[in-house]
Amino acid sequence: SVHITVNGTHTFEDGVCVHCGASDPDYVPEPTEDTNIPDITLTALNEDGTAADGQGTDGWYRTKYITLTAPEGYNIVENPYARLRRMPTLDIELEEGENEIEYYLIKEDNTTISELRTRKLYLDTKAPQINGLEEGKVYCEAVTFSVVEENLDLASSSIPESVSQNSDGSFTASPAAGVQEIVLRDKAGNETSVHITVNGTHAFEDGVCVHCGASDPNYKAPAVQSNDVPDAVPTTPDAAGNWYRKNTIKLTAPTGYYISQTSDESSFGTATSLDITLNEGENKITYYLLSTDGKVISTEKTLTANFDQTAPVISGVEGKKTYCEAPTLTISDANLVQVTVNGTPVSLTAEGTLTVSPAETEQTIKAVDAAGNEASITITVHNGHSYANGICTVCGQYDPQYTVNVDAQFLTQGLGSNGWYRANATLKAPDGFYIAFTNDRGSFGANKQIVITEEGSYTMKYYLMNISSGAISQEKQISIKLDKTPPVISGAESNKTYCLDQKITLTVKDENLYSVKLNNQEIASESSLNTNDTFTYEITKAGTYVFTAADAAGNLASVRFTVNENHTWNDGVVQKEATTTAVGEKLYTCTVCGATKTEEIPMVTTPEATTQTPTTTTPETTTQTQATTTPSTAPSTAPSTAPSTAPSTAPSTAPSTAPSSAASEASTTLPMPTTQSGQINQILGIEDASGIIGIILVVIGIILAAAVVAMIILTKRSKK
Repeated sequence: SVHITVNGTHTFEDGVCVHCGASDPDYVPEPTEDTNIPDITLTALNEDGTAADGQGTDGWYRTKYITLTAPEGYNIVENPYARLRRMPTLDIELEEGENEIEYYLIKEDNTTISELRTRKLYLDTKAPQINGLEEGKVYCEAVTFSVVEENLDLASSSIPESVSQNSDGSFTASPAAGVQEIVLRDKAGNETSVHITVNGTHAFEDGVCVHCGASDPNYKAPAVQSNDVPDAVPTTPDAAGNWYRKNTIKLTAPTGYYISQTSDESSFGTATSLDITLNEGENKITYYLLSTDGKVISTEKTLTANFDQTAPVISGVEGKKTYCEAPTLTISDANLVQVTVNGTPVSLTAEGTLTVSPAETEQTIKAVDAAGNEASITITVHNGHSYANGICTVCGQYDPQYTVNVDAQFLTQGLGSNGWYRANATLKAPDGFYIAFTNDRGSFGANKQIVITEEGSYTMKYYLMNISSGAISQEKQISIKLDKTPPVISGAESNKTYCLDQKITLTVKDENLYSVKLNNQEIASESSLNTNDTFTYEITKAGTYVFTAADAAGNLASVRFTVNENHTWNDGVVQKEATTTAVGEKLYTCTVCGATKTEEIPMVTTPEATTQTPTTTTPETTTQTQATTTPSTAPSTAPSTAPSTAPSTAPSTAPSTAPSSAASEASTTLPMPTTQSGQINQILGIEDASGIIGIILVVIGIILAAAVVAMIILTKRSKK
């Protein structure tokens, strides 16, 4: 039998189970003390756990939540025997005033531990209290204030230089420019600020300082306003309605009062009268009266004074002048009150005018304004003019109905046919007169004749001015026919040659076309032309012509030209060379009119081979045979027979080029040697290759003969 006990748990002592000897896996040996371990850091927190700017100086805080943070690799424990409760940070809550905390720092591997450490922390959540100052207030003299704060930190506070601390701990703010900002802080960083202004002087209104309420020792109560103060007396007016003819008046206060033009009592002084300068027209003068004892002041008083020193203006007539018909004059004055003629009042029109009727004696017109200013003028008015030689002998006015019984005459210079002028016509005034196109006096100058430049047949107007009196006649008229432009001929140019098939059509244009002639024979006259200003004529025969046109004024225009019956062709230009398979083409141009025509160039014939034996064929007969290979325009047998065949192709082909082209074609179509001299001998019918030289000489002779034939044909054509 055996007896055992099974506990289910170990009983560890110093890391070993006292029953079974098993090791304690959580056993940590006692750490060694280390006094050189770095200390903790402290962080102020808001209530929500976020970092706060709540730390002051010398261990003072203005937030109660603080976090202790161990240095890296260490934890914080409050009891060295409760090491299982170690942590890298520890949150604490401070109480107002002094707080003492104790803690250890133990290394994470439990090998070392610090000594017991102690920290004193202070909590102050209240800001300094300033007594004796009001925010934003203005003080008129130095002000003393006190501060309630046990932990006041003047070093971190912001105090202006104008603020000083007294021996009892209070402060005094002295006068300074502008606003003074005073910021006081305690050691925890709590702060209080106030903004004041210390002027050093009072700002009095109505005897009381608007800032501090102090009384003004120099204050005097204002006068009482009254409506019962008598009016000031002005200088006596020059006319009824307070009208003055001088611009300065005096306004005198009643007895026992001073006078001023403003209500400010300080402006009165001891003046009892005012000198007033008036402006033209109505003047509203405002003034005030103050009793000499300063107790009563009047309400605003107004005086209306009218000033006019300008006399009425009479215009439209001249003084001492005689008029031959009723003149109309104008009287201008804004303040006009009366107008008289020889003492009898008259009325003006709404426009301010007056028509003075004829009278046997002088008439004086007088105008008076409201201020008494006067203006007058004396004139004489007759009942009608006394004209002589186009001018009134009394007033000098020109006779608008002035008639001149003589007329201007045209000079004959520039006169053409049928009463028409071919050049500018000159109209001469009669003796004793100037002449102009208009009755504008400035247009006459010293002109005794005028020049007409406008073409046409029309009636023009003119005016005559009497040189002695200056009178201008009524409108006068005279007829003029002026044509300076000759007819215009188109359709042909002078000294030019044309061909008949160009269809030369001549056209004449002129508004006054009178006669048309061809080679001095009239082909159109005034009666046949009627009112037409255009005439056309077609040339239908060859010849030399002179075409002449005249207008009614005798202006002439002519053109001389020649018309050929046939074209004059040039030598032509080959447009397309003839070949053995196609005809060519040649272009001819008329040297007179530029007309063109084309003609065909015959095809080039193919050379034929000869079969003569070597014993009977000479170099000459070989040349003749070769000549038969030229085109049909070349000689058929020998050069001497070329003229008999060449004419048969002229002029349809160009003679100057046919022989040369034939020879050229013949030379290019001769059989050419291929490989050996024996082959050459066989083709040409000669015994050896040395005979080639003779053949070349024959070909050259044929070319020369063709050139001679071409020259003969050209010579005959030029003679035709």
